[in-house]
Parts: sequence; C-alpha cells; structure tokens
Amino acid sequence: MLPEKLGRYQIIAATGDNALGATYLGNDPLLKRKAVLQTVRVAPAVADRSGAPEHFLKDIKAVERLSHVNIATVYDCGQEGDLAYIATEFLDGRDLRELIVRDQPVPAELAVDIVAGIADGLAYAHRHGVIHQNVTPAHITVLANGGVKLSGFGIAALQTGSLQADAALQGTTAYLAPEQFSGKRADARTDIFSLAVILYQLLTGKPPFDGDNAAEVMYRIVRKPARWPSRAARLEHRGFDFILARALAKLPDDRYPSAIEFAADLRRARELAERAPLPWPTGGLSQRKSSGSGHSVASRGEDVNGWTSRRLAYAVVGVALAAGLAFVGWNATRPAPAPALVAPAAQPSAQSAQAPAPARPTQVVAPAIDSTPQQAPSAPPPEIAPAPTAIAAAASDVAPPAPAKPATVTLSVAPWGEVFVNNQSRGISPPLTRLELPPGRVRIEIRNSGAPALVKELNLDAGKTVRLKHKF
Repeated sequence: MLPEKLGRYQIIAATGDNALGATYLGNDPLLKRKAVLQTVRVAPAVADRSGAPEHFLKDIKAVERLSHVNIATVYDCGQEGDLAYIATEFLDGRDLRELIVRDQPVPAELAVDIVAGIADGLAYAHRHGVIHQNVTPAHITVLANGGVKLSGFGIAALQTGSLQADAALQGTTAYLAPEQFSGKRADARTDIFSLAVILYQLLTGKPPFDGDNAAEVMYRIVRKPARWPSRAARLEHRGFDFILARALAKLPDDRYPSAIEFAADLRRARELAERAPLPWPTGGLSQRKSSGSGHSVASRGEDVNGWTSRRLAYAVVGVALAAGLAFVGWNATRPAPAPALVAPAAQPSAQSAQAPAPARPTQVVAPAIDSTPQQAPSAPPPEIAPAPTAIAAAASDVAPPAPAKPATVTLSVAPWGEVFVNNQSRGISPPLTRLELPPGRVRIEIRNSGAPALVKELNLDAGKTVRLKHKF
C-alpha cells in the first residue's frame, strides 16, 4: 500500500522495489523540490523505539556531507513507523539498467566515460570514510546532459545493526564482491570490484559471472575467473583485459588500491594495450596455460600479446602444411586420364603378341562411340558439361534477380538518445548501435530531452556503412 507521507515528504508515486524495500518519488513542501525516498522495513524491536537508531543517524550524517559532481546529494533521513528512509536528490536521466542489454555492448568510449566518472565519485567518498557497498546499475544514472551520478549511499546504514537485511544479499547478487559473501569487512576495494562488474557488462553485453540461479552466480564470483573481455566481445584493443584482470581479482589485496587509480587506467586503456610487454596481474580473468607446463603465461612474466601472436603464427603454418599434404595425397590417388579404349572382344593370340607389326587400324575404337553396352567399362562415362551460354540461359530462366543489399548505419550516441528513422521510432541508443536500412534517401533524427535533436538527411548506398557519432 502506498504511504501518504514519510516524514515531511508527500509521496507522489512508487518508482520500484529492491532487495531492501520500496523506492518512492516524493515532494518536499518546505523546500519545494522533488526527492527520491529509499526505504527499508525496520525490525519490530527497533520500530517500538522513538526515532531512528543512533548508528543509522551517525552513518547518514557522514553521507550528507558528501558533495561531488558524480554523487547524488543526500537531503535527509528518518523513520516513519516501521519504515526507515533516506531522501536523496531527484535525477533527471536514465538509470544504467536501461543501457545494459544482454549481448549488446555499448561503445567503449561511452563505457569509459560512465565508469570513470562513477569511480571519481567513489574515490571522493572513500577519502571521506564512506563505503557504498551496493554499487549496481540501478544506482547509476546517466543524466540528460551527459553527466553521471551515483546514488544509494546510506543504504549500508539502513541494512546494518537491528534493521532487517540479509548481509549476504544486501545488493544484487551479481555485483557483490567475494568478501561480501563471507561477511568480511567491506572497504574501497569492494566498491571497485562491483564497478568492474558493471564495466565488463557495458563492454561485452554479458555479465562476467553468470548462472542459472543466485547460488551459482555466488559460486562463480567466489571461485571462478571471468572470460577475457576481448574474447567475449570485439574490442579494439586489449587494455581492458589488463584493467579488469586486476579490478576483478578475488582477493582485495590484488585489486586496485583506490578508485582514483582505477579511473586513471580506464582513461589510458589504449596506452596500456600498446605497452610491451603487457603485464598480467593475478586477477579475476582466466589465464591460458602454456603447452606442456602447469604454469600460466603470467607466472613466467611473458608478454600475453606476443604469446598469442606466436600461437597464431604456429596455427597458420600448421594449416598451410596440412593443406599441402592433403593436396599431395589427393594428387597421388586421383585416377589417371582414361586412354583410348580397345575393343575387348578381340583377344590377342600368341602369334600376334610376338609379331612386331602394329595393330590394325580397325582394332582402335574411339572413346565411348562404337562401344556397345556389353563392352562399356565398369565406371560410368563422364557427363558432358553444357556450354556456359546454356548454363547462363537456364539460370536466367529459374533464379530471380538478387535483391539489393541493405545499407548499414552504425550509431555512437552519448549519453543516450531516441532514434527516429523517417519519423518512426527505432529505439534508444545505446543499447541500439546498428540500423539495417534499404538503400535510398533517409531522414535520421536522434532526440534527447536535454539538448537540441540531431537531424541527418542521408543517401544510403546498397551494402555501404555510414557511421553517426554524436554527443549531446
């Protein structure tokens, strides 16, 4: 049931539910502004007391002091009956859940902008002693002006002490760090792991730790390394392999020590890929094994890129040798060309065999012309191929003309925009990154409520690709 008020906030609408409780859109009649109210139900023993728990108020006061361009402002907190709540800034934008679509990666440039901005906000919070502990796509908003903000600070305060919450399932399971399942103390490196999971999803369109249920996902987070992102998607370089191997490490000591270092590497990911040799840290990505050895490539300190190149070269040489051997074997076993056929009815006598005179011309028979069915060889005679002109004429009578190939329009839009083709909506980009359109003239419009629309009139050629890149 929708409550009428929480504290001084008048409830306008329910906006969603999460593992902890409901989220509402409210109005502050005193300051004349909207606010988002995140709630959690208080345990009965606490609800009987007046006011919110002391530890809760202390933690929220720490969050209220945070002021950063990438952090949603916390306005207020309190308790109404058996509901504790936090009131935060209302953000005009789209949360990241709408941009993460399975098997549809977003452009790497946009992924870096989003994640590096959130990492900047986390670094600021960590310097002020605040750990988020629940970094998920639901708490990241891409604003209409292209900025990003992280909300959900203070949720950790709601779910501790005497408030009802399962510590192992505080946030969405897929984004929790390994230490959160064992009840160990969370720190800055816990938030870095969760943010790295989001980065992996943006780059590949796939979660790094997938499973049919929460228990399987939990097991993979704690025990199994993720697949290289460069193998899970078509990335332009290998720099993200290095970054995510470190950020997704199972042990906190093997991860980035601070979110500011994580953000710095993200912004120079291409530079990392061009370094030689590329270091491979102990981390959360699967490492290939060298042939005949139980040691990984990383343990020998070898360059992963060079090792992969050598293996590729060996594979190419092997394929070439196999093809050559196969050709030689085929050429040795192919049947020899058939000689002129000799009439089988006339058996040579001993006298004719000893005579040096050549055979009479009447004994030589032209191939497959004078032979009778009884005299034909066991193999069927080869078919006579029709003339090319006959083949072309037959094909023109049967096969319809091939349709023109569609044209392709690739989209790279930041932060997001609704795409219209000839005034017909085709969806939101991202995740939409590709359009297949018939050749000809077309009008493409990309709209974002925070800026003027982009309008393009294009002449599309069959089979050609046109790239549209725009930042609002």
